[in-house]
Amino acid sequence: MKSESIGRGNLSFRKELFHVEYCLTWGSMVLRLNMRRWLLVFALSAFGNSSFAQVQIVSAEESRLPEGQVLATRAITRGPGISLSSGQEVQASSFPLTIKFELRGGVALDVASLKVEYLKQPIVDVTERVRVGMRGDSIDVAQATLPIGLHRFRVSIKDRDGRVGATLIQIIAR
Repeated sequence: MKSESIGRGNLSFRKELFHVEYCLTWGSMVLRLNMRRWLLVFALSAFGNSSFAQVQIVSAEESRLPEGQVLATRAITRGPGISLSSGQEVQASSFPLTIKFELRGGVALDVASLKVEYLKQPIVDVTERVRVGMRGDSIDVAQATLPIGLHRFRVSIKDRDGRVGATLIQIIAR
């Protein structure tokens, strides 16, 4: 039987003809799961790989809420820069969402301070929905969905020195 091992640290995979054995060592506990190859996609998505799962950023109910007040955020700041890289006009049913953070002064991001708010009345916090796509200095969600219409978000994040960067992002879903 042909076997191939792929491992890093406490996480290892052994791929055989019809099953995958997954071993995770956590202290003295060892978890072993035997599954068929087609379940590997599920296993990888369960450990934070968002490229397989579709993320609904805003529900239809939330999109019907009254528009919230958009406050101006024009100011010179030394905090991280924020920009939408994936495009302002998207296909509502499925689109890639990419938000880039520009580090300033060589100071790392404080990813725990990320906040993404849907600007409705009341404001809807969608941070946890997009946090699955946080990768270093960007948010990359391979398959995001939004209801048809105009959507405004306020994105903010701090750097390790506590300086805040914030911007308004507008997405038109067709």
